[in-house]
Amino acid sequence: MTRVIFHTATTLDGYLATDDDSLEWLFAVPGADEAEAAFAGFLMGREVARRMVQRESGSIIFTGATASTRGGNGFSAFSGAKGALRMLAQSMARELGPKNIHVAHVIIDGGIDTAFIRGIRPDFEDAKASDGILSPDAIALQYVALHKQHRSAWTHEMDLRPWSENF
Repeated sequence: MTRVIFHTATTLDGYLATDDDSLEWLFAVPGADEAEAAFAGFLMGREVARRMVQRESGSIIFTGATASTRGGNGFSAFSGAKGALRMLAQSMARELGPKNIHVAHVIIDGGIDTAFIRGIRPDFEDAKASDGILSPDAIALQYVALHKQHRSAWTHEMDLRPWSENF
Protein backbone atom coordinates (compact mmCIF):
# COMPACT_ATOMS: atom_id res chain seq x y z
CA MET A 1 0.00 0.00 0.00
CA THR A 2 1.38 3.40 -0.97
CA ARG A 3 1.68 5.96 1.82
CA VAL A 4 2.02 9.75 1.82
CA ILE A 5 3.32 12.27 4.33
CA PHE A 6 3.29 16.05 4.31
CA HIS A 7 5.81 18.21 6.15
CA THR A 8 2.92 19.61 8.16
CA ALA A 9 3.00 16.30 10.11
CA THR A 10 -0.47 15.36 8.90
CA THR A 11 -1.29 12.53 6.53
CA LEU A 12 -4.16 11.23 4.47
CA ASP A 13 -4.06 7.75 5.90
CA GLY A 14 -2.50 7.84 9.36
CA TYR A 15 1.00 6.86 8.25
CA LEU A 16 2.57 8.77 11.14
CA ALA A 17 1.30 6.27 13.67
CA THR A 18 2.94 2.88 14.08
CA ASP A 19 0.94 -0.30 13.63
CA ASP A 20 -0.26 -0.01 17.24
CA ASP A 21 -1.38 3.63 16.64
CA SER A 22 1.53 5.11 18.61
CA LEU A 23 3.09 8.49 17.80
CA GLU A 24 5.87 8.14 20.36
CA TRP A 25 8.55 7.62 17.67
CA LEU A 26 7.76 11.08 16.29
CA PHE A 27 8.57 12.79 19.57
CA ALA A 28 11.56 10.56 20.34
CA VAL A 29 13.60 11.87 17.40
CA PRO A 30 16.86 13.30 18.79
CA GLY A 31 16.88 17.07 18.35
CA ALA A 32 13.15 17.36 17.65
CA ASP A 33 12.62 19.71 20.59
CA GLU A 34 15.12 22.18 19.11
CA ALA A 35 14.07 21.63 15.51
CA GLU A 36 13.30 24.79 13.60
CA ALA A 37 12.67 25.72 10.00
CA ALA A 38 14.40 23.40 7.51
CA PHE A 39 15.83 21.20 10.27
CA ALA A 40 12.31 20.06 11.17
CA GLY A 41 11.78 19.09 7.52
CA PHE A 42 15.06 17.19 7.56
CA LEU A 43 14.12 15.29 10.71
CA MET A 44 10.66 14.42 9.40
CA GLY A 45 12.01 13.44 5.97
CA ARG A 46 14.77 11.29 7.42
CA GLU A 47 12.48 9.36 9.73
CA VAL A 48 9.62 8.70 7.29
CA ALA A 49 12.02 7.91 4.43
CA ARG A 50 13.45 5.06 6.51
CA ARG A 51 10.01 3.53 6.79
CA MET A 52 8.97 4.22 3.19
CA VAL A 53 12.16 2.68 1.79
CA GLN A 54 11.36 -0.51 3.72
CA ARG A 55 7.87 -0.51 2.16
CA GLU A 56 9.28 0.46 -1.26
CA SER A 57 6.64 3.15 -1.79
CA GLY A 58 5.35 6.45 -0.51
CA SER A 59 5.10 10.19 -1.02
CA ILE A 60 6.78 12.97 0.95
CA ILE A 61 5.40 16.42 0.22
CA PHE A 62 7.09 19.53 1.61
CA THR A 63 5.26 22.86 1.73
CA GLY A 64 7.10 26.04 0.85
CA ALA A 65 6.31 29.58 -0.23
CA THR A 66 7.57 32.01 -2.86
CA ALA A 67 10.36 32.68 -0.36
CA SER A 68 11.60 29.19 -1.29
CA THR A 69 12.78 30.60 -4.62
CA ARG A 70 13.73 34.20 -3.78
CA GLY A 71 14.29 36.35 -0.74
CA GLY A 72 12.36 39.44 0.15
CA ASN A 73 13.13 42.56 2.16
CA GLY A 74 12.61 41.72 5.83
CA PHE A 75 12.27 37.98 5.21
CA SER A 76 15.89 36.79 5.50
CA ALA A 77 15.32 34.03 8.05
CA PHE A 78 12.07 32.86 6.43
CA SER A 79 13.59 32.84 2.93
CA GLY A 80 16.70 31.05 4.11
CA ALA A 81 14.66 28.35 5.82
CA LYS A 82 12.24 27.89 2.93
CA GLY A 83 15.10 27.82 0.39
CA ALA A 84 16.86 25.15 2.45
CA LEU A 85 13.65 23.11 2.64
CA ARG A 86 13.30 23.30 -1.15
CA MET A 87 16.88 22.11 -1.65
CA LEU A 88 16.28 19.30 0.84
CA ALA A 89 13.24 18.21 -1.20
CA GLN A 90 15.34 18.26 -4.40
CA SER A 91 18.08 16.14 -2.84
CA MET A 92 15.62 13.69 -1.32
CA ALA A 93 13.80 13.38 -4.66
CA ARG A 94 17.03 12.40 -6.39
CA GLU A 95 17.99 9.96 -3.64
CA LEU A 96 14.58 8.39 -3.01
CA GLY A 97 12.99 8.49 -6.49
CA PRO A 98 14.86 5.36 -7.62
CA LYS A 99 13.49 3.66 -4.48
CA ASN A 100 9.88 4.41 -5.55
CA ILE A 101 9.44 7.31 -3.10
CA HIS A 102 7.88 10.41 -4.64
CA VAL A 103 9.26 13.61 -3.07
CA ALA A 104 7.64 16.90 -4.02
CA HIS A 105 7.81 20.54 -2.97
CA VAL A 106 4.67 22.68 -3.12
CA ILE A 107 4.90 26.46 -3.15
CA ILE A 108 1.80 28.00 -1.61
CA ASP A 109 1.59 31.74 -2.08
CA GLY A 110 -1.38 33.74 -0.92
CA GLY A 111 -3.83 33.85 1.91
CA ILE A 112 -5.48 30.54 2.81
CA ASP A 113 -9.07 30.51 4.04
CA THR A 114 -8.34 30.23 7.77
CA ALA A 115 -9.46 32.07 10.90
CA PHE A 116 -6.08 33.82 10.99
CA ILE A 117 -6.44 35.23 7.46
CA ARG A 118 -10.08 36.18 8.11
CA GLY A 119 -8.87 38.14 11.14
CA ILE A 120 -6.14 40.12 9.38
CA ARG A 121 -7.70 40.83 5.98
CA PRO A 122 -10.43 43.45 6.09
CA ASP A 123 -11.25 42.58 2.45
CA PHE A 124 -11.48 38.85 3.18
CA GLU A 125 -15.09 38.29 2.07
CA ASP A 126 -14.61 40.20 -1.19
CA ALA A 127 -11.32 38.41 -1.91
CA LYS A 128 -12.87 35.02 -1.16
CA ALA A 129 -15.91 35.76 -3.36
CA SER A 130 -13.58 36.53 -6.29
CA ASP A 131 -11.41 33.41 -5.68
CA GLY A 132 -8.57 35.58 -4.39
CA ILE A 133 -8.13 33.39 -1.29
CA LEU A 134 -6.76 29.84 -1.45
CA SER A 135 -9.32 27.18 -0.59
CA PRO A 136 -8.00 24.49 1.81
CA ASP A 137 -10.10 21.92 -0.08
CA ALA A 138 -8.57 22.96 -3.42
CA ILE A 139 -5.08 22.73 -1.91
CA ALA A 140 -5.85 19.26 -0.53
CA LEU A 141 -7.02 18.07 -3.96
CA GLN A 142 -3.65 19.07 -5.43
CA TYR A 143 -1.74 17.23 -2.70
CA VAL A 144 -3.82 14.12 -3.31
CA ALA A 145 -3.19 14.44 -7.07
CA LEU A 146 0.57 14.64 -6.42
CA HIS A 147 0.40 11.50 -4.32
CA LYS A 148 -1.57 9.61 -6.99
CA GLN A 149 0.70 10.51 -9.92
CA HIS A 150 2.14 7.71 -12.00
CA ARG A 151 5.86 7.56 -11.44
CA SER A 152 6.56 7.99 -15.15
CA ALA A 153 5.35 11.59 -14.77
CA TRP A 154 6.07 12.66 -11.18
CA THR A 155 5.94 16.36 -10.44
CA HIS A 156 8.74 17.64 -8.25
CA GLU A 157 7.52 21.18 -7.73
CA MET A 158 4.05 22.67 -7.86
CA ASP A 159 3.09 26.33 -7.40
CA LEU A 160 -0.35 27.04 -5.92
CA ARG A 161 -1.68 30.58 -5.71
CA PRO A 162 -4.96 32.40 -6.36
CA TRP A 163 -5.30 33.79 -9.87
CA SER A 164 -4.94 37.32 -8.47
CA GLU A 165 -1.67 36.75 -6.57
CA ASN A 166 1.41 38.42 -8.07
CA PHE A 167 4.33 36.29 -9.22
